[in-house]
Amino acid sequence: MMASNLTLQATFMDTNRPTVSITNLVSGQRVSNAVITVSGKAADNWQVTGVNVQANYGGWTSAVGTNNWSARLNLTAGTNLVQAYAVDNSGNVSLTNTIKINYVPSSPLTVQIVGAGSVTPNYNGACLAIGSTYMMTATASNGFAFYYWGGGVTMTTNKTLTFTMSSNLSITANFRDVTKPAMPAITFPVANQKWSNATITVTGKASDNVGVTDVGVQINNGGWVAAGTINGFANWTATNLPVSFGTNIIQAYAMDAAGNVSPTNVVRFVANGVPGPNMVLIPAGSFTMGTDDEPAWWEDHPTHTVNLSAFYMEKYDVTYELWQQVFNWAVAHGYAFNYAGTGKAANHPVLRVDWFDCVAWCNARSEMEGRVPAYYTDATQTKVVRWTSDCGYLTNDCVKWHSGYRLPTEAEWEYAARGGLSGQRFPWGNTISWSQANYRRDIPGYVPAYDLGTGWGFNPAFTNGVWPYTSPVDYFAPNGYGLYDMAGNVNQWCWDQWGDYSSASQTDPHGPSFDPTYAERMYRGGAFDWYGQACWTAIRSSSSPGMNNGDVGLRCVLPAGQ
Repeated sequence: MMASNLTLQATFMDTNRPTVSITNLVSGQRVSNAVITVSGKAADNWQVTGVNVQANYGGWTSAVGTNNWSARLNLTAGTNLVQAYAVDNSGNVSLTNTIKINYVPSSPLTVQIVGAGSVTPNYNGACLAIGSTYMMTATASNGFAFYYWGGGVTMTTNKTLTFTMSSNLSITANFRDVTKPAMPAITFPVANQKWSNATITVTGKASDNVGVTDVGVQINNGGWVAAGTINGFANWTATNLPVSFGTNIIQAYAMDAAGNVSPTNVVRFVANGVPGPNMVLIPAGSFTMGTDDEPAWWEDHPTHTVNLSAFYMEKYDVTYELWQQVFNWAVAHGYAFNYAGTGKAANHPVLRVDWFDCVAWCNARSEMEGRVPAYYTDATQTKVVRWTSDCGYLTNDCVKWHSGYRLPTEAEWEYAARGGLSGQRFPWGNTISWSQANYRRDIPGYVPAYDLGTGWGFNPAFTNGVWPYTSPVDYFAPNGYGLYDMAGNVNQWCWDQWGDYSSASQTDPHGPSFDPTYAERMYRGGAFDWYGQACWTAIRSSSSPGMNNGDVGLRCVLPAGQ
């Protein structure tokens, strides 16, 4: 029945379900993160009031937003079920949208290149699936070779690496420099250069594709030394290398950090101002020359002080072998001698050479070794003495005292013979015996007390029936300066002309001025056929420069600058 002012309401129920979709992921997709964002859309004929999502039935959670929604979900390794549904304001629930997501854990890979080369593909910085297998191939740059793979993988020298990704994996691809450094240049000395000092500083340059780390230098196979540098061996220096007389061989090599060694560079140079191996430096000094003691023949005194500059003297009497070497060279190069010389054996002293022969021979030895000769035919010092006939009137002014081989002055000889001792009869002390020198003992009753030998006559160690009874030049012990046979064996020619001593002090005396009326030249030392008292260091003897006795030889000196 109709009532007054009756109001009627007709209510209709929404029966349409909303729809929901997942838009940022597709079923079967692989992801590498454990936490993902799922997003999508929802729609309804009326109004969507909420969207709920879950993973692996782990419990529904409300998404943010309705028509456009998103949510964060935690995944587990492997296949994950991701579900979403929507609800409208009528309580209608959409069908559940379900997709499968494969979660594969991943980690960034670090690939380091050591040396020069590349890898393909280069996964450096890429996130790779942990547990998955990958491959990379190494390619070396020019001048390098692939060495090995290392780091977090098992070392292998195969160029292609197969590896399984693990968390925070780091891999190194190592390439080795196989290019040798260039042969180092030796900028000093240059080939065939003439040198006159006892040491030399060698300089050069070195280069390499990645840099030189070491330069080795040696001279005459004497052992490698490390060169110094201030700019990575672009320029290098090896200082104070010892020089030998004659041809010297410099060798140098370069090495890089990989251990590659360059070819060895070789430079030869000639040291013609360096004393030979048998020359001994006699230091500068002063000594008392002569003797006032017996036998004190009148020409051996008065004693006087002599000051001498340093010089080199030969360790040994000139051997017959050395004499022949120089003599043969000299004859082939325009020299002429009075006598060819003799000797008992190669290592015995040369004999039967006169003073003229010795002067010419010294010049020949100098020229053979590339030195400036000492002796000239006159004071102009322009024409070299090469013939003994050039020697007849040689004066002190004919000598270049600071050049070449020459005979010692008397002062040089006596100073060197004393070996640093003072006031002693002999180079080693005040007594003499056959164990110290090769000399002849006087008959009983005439032997001085300081002669401690036994028996008389020639030294029995050398009387083998073959004359002369000389001894090898290195048979007896040397004196304090390292000189052998400064008493006995053979006398040794000196430069000086005979002349009386003066009591005045002298410095580097060269003997008296030349006097053609009395041209005898001095010799010193005594000999195998001389008595012990004639072997004193102070005893003087002289003879015509043309005398070639069988007991006189020579030894040479060189100026200290050589």
